[in-house]
Amino acid sequence: PAGPAGPAGSAQPAAPTPEGGTCEPEATGIETRRALLRRYWPVALLIAALLVGTALVARQPEPGLPLSPASAGPGGTKALVEILRGVGATVEVVDRVPRDGPSENGPDTLLVLVNNLPDPEPLRSFVRDGGTLVIATGSAAVADLRPVGSTAFGFVDSPLARDCDLPALAEAGRVRAPGGVVYEPPAGAVGCYPRAGGSWLIATPSGTGTEIVLGGAAALTNGVIGSADNAVLAMALLAPEDGTRVAVVGPDLRTDAAGNDGQGLLDLLSRSVRLALLQLGIAFLVVVAWRARRLGRPVGEAQQVQLEGSELVTAVGNLLQQTRARRRASQLLRDDLRQGLVQRLGLARDASAEQIGGAASDRTTLPADDVVAALTGPVEPDDAQLVALAQRVEDVRRAVATPPSSPGGVRVR
Repeated sequence: PAGPAGPAGSAQPAAPTPEGGTCEPEATGIETRRALLRRYWPVALLIAALLVGTALVARQPEPGLPLSPASAGPGGTKALVEILRGVGATVEVVDRVPRDGPSENGPDTLLVLVNNLPDPEPLRSFVRDGGTLVIATGSAAVADLRPVGSTAFGFVDSPLARDCDLPALAEAGRVRAPGGVVYEPPAGAVGCYPRAGGSWLIATPSGTGTEIVLGGAAALTNGVIGSADNAVLAMALLAPEDGTRVAVVGPDLRTDAAGNDGQGLLDLLSRSVRLALLQLGIAFLVVVAWRARRLGRPVGEAQQVQLEGSELVTAVGNLLQQTRARRRASQLLRDDLRQGLVQRLGLARDASAEQIGGAASDRTTLPADDVVAALTGPVEPDDAQLVALAQRVEDVRRAVATPPSSPGGVRVR
């Protein structure tokens, strides 16, 4: 049943529970926490997936410089040096291009892991003197090569087939070269291991020697040289005969600022770092699209009018309902009605119920007995009688407040 109205209004108290009290606030807190979990669990799942993906893709920093002949990490080339020495080659790691060529007791084969030399003339001279120059990464010294694609087949770095007639590569049928590029073979050159309209290996004769340019040094690193026929390819290019003298120019070759080969900051980032940044960018866009404001037609929303003292009235009604103080509620309703009628009708504060009923009947269409019944009401009402009393008090108050000239006087029910 509805509760009584207090002196400042007629707000209804909250419905009681079967035990006679209102609902506990803990239920609302539990529902709020559940709503928050349902709302934010996709974000938490996305963050967890990003962390797991980054941990799987990212790699630990390798000891030493990448491609360094002294590094035993996956990106080093120490295994290449050991393989060449194992087949009888004399390997020397140098920090600059040797001045002596093959005809002057210099190396027979020169491997440049990263060609960032500002002046290619020493390399050209080495080739003209009959040496074999192998450039793993960087610009060619003799040929003018144009990259036309990559070794990746979609998102997969599959092995490359030889598909050329160079006798030295007869045993190296397949090569795995992840992250490499392919070049368009120029006139007079031989291209091997083709893909995407280009070749990963370009052999260009010059003078009495040969320049061999690879589309990347990854095939010669410790982590990849054991794949496919990579080791066979390295031996065929660098040490085709027992006793071959090989000079390896490491990646820490000191050059001036002009030899940076146009590399920028992004070129220095590893593939795993770029993938992690891409994942973060995609996650940011997903969160923005999910949480962005949807601009649409404005919808009008009527604001509730806050009445002064309405919270107090509601609180008093709830307290009376929880304590089942029906007698106290009935007394408050009658006293409030008596005070309002005495002030409006101009009667004494100690006027009897009959005097107030007669005065109200003279000025309105209300019967005097109905006003007296509202003022005297049941002293110990039940829930139904308390609701009926509250309705009767409201009808009397409304009828007395209506001017006599206004049509439609209120009939007390």
